[in-house]
Amino acid sequence: MGSLFNQYDVLSYSKQEVTIADRFPAIYISDNDEVFCYTGILFKNEQREPNIRNSSFRVQGKHSTDKTIVNSIKGFYRIINGCIVIDDYIDKQFGEHKYKHINDAIVRFPVSAETDYGVAHVGDFTEDKELTRKIFGLTCSELRKLLVVYAKIFGIHNNYMQYPRLTRSTRSYNFCDMTGLFIPKQFPYIAFDESSYEYSHVSLWGFYNHLGLLLHGREHSIIYREFIKAGIHKETLDILFQVNNYFLFDHPKVDSAIFEDM
Repeated sequence: MGSLFNQYDVLSYSKQEVTIADRFPAIYISDNDEVFCYTGILFKNEQREPNIRNSSFRVQGKHSTDKTIVNSIKGFYRIINGCIVIDDYIDKQFGEHKYKHINDAIVRFPVSAETDYGVAHVGDFTEDKELTRKIFGLTCSELRKLLVVYAKIFGIHNNYMQYPRLTRSTRSYNFCDMTGLFIPKQFPYIAFDESSYEYSHVSLWGFYNHLGLLLHGREHSIIYREFIKAGIHKETLDILFQVNNYFLFDHPKVDSAIFEDM
């Protein structure tokens, strides 16, 4: 069993025993250390703006295959490495694994006054960095350090302004200028310029892929060496390569196609 799985002293269940959570976001860890962070439900033929935190009391405690709800659900919003995808619920995942529901975990999204994100636990509210990385790719502090170094090399960094920088929108959703991925309201993204300019909305996953290209070759890359020289930990850069490799597997990503049935 995985080391992350064993860190949490809660009961484990087979996928057949897992039902739709009473509240979202809901975090599960499999015995092979895969983290499932479901933020909500995508219902079929929704007539409003996509809401990644959408749910309904009528599905709580039921299996996603329950005949009373199965025809109304298109999928479940899940965040993997900063990318929002549509996935099956635990009870329909491939293979026979054990799962733990980390019921005391809280997923923190940016609000109007700040851009912080991460995962904490009820009680001490200290950040669970491992879960944060599994869900968002990098912790907020790791990403901010990367952005400062990037801005000093390629962008703008002075006492008055920094681009690129971490931000969020509290008013509307957007689409990533690099990948076309959906960026919901109050979800972290990267701005390379002011709103309405090119690359003013870049998803976390889009930025990680961009960095992966720049850092390709690792120690043979000039950019990689500059990041190390500037104090970025090798472990942080290694995470970026893991983020990109994960999506060799097929997960339907949330982009403009989400609006086709609305």
